[in-house]
Amino acid sequence: MNADTPLASVGVAERRWGWFVAWAVPGACLGMCVSVIGLFTIPVGVLMMIALARRSGGREMLGLLMGVGIVATFIGSLHVKYQACSTAHISLVLRPGQTSVGYSCGGVDGIPWMIVGIAAIIAAAALYWHLTARPSSAGRSPASPTLG
Repeated sequence: MNADTPLASVGVAERRWGWFVAWAVPGACLGMCVSVIGLFTIPVGVLMMIALARRSGGREMLGLLMGVGIVATFIGSLHVKYQACSTAHISLVLRPGQTSVGYSCGGVDGIPWMIVGIAAIIAAAALYWHLTARPSSAGRSPASPTLG
């Protein structure tokens, strides 16, 4: 089988997606910088980026954006029940012996995090797919099967 045949290029495309996913792992490590855990994950992410850069690069590095998007979506999903604090709740007065009012507010609004995270995931995957799914010189997609 010639290396230029569509079946041979399917295997190459599948290996490239593997590198794309591999690049998502250090992207997730870098995305954790918004939390205290990021103190430990950033050095790991940088070391993984150095190791991956020696083996693959180029468009597969879009996986970094995918990893950051996954972390942002995850953080947003943890904070879906966000409630803003209003001035009425801030001025509550506790009665003697009462330790809490049973109301929780504040924190991080999870919806914007989820929107940005999902947009980053879709953008990274779509851009990577667009860059790797270029038609061949015969006018066929490299992954399209041929008849005959």
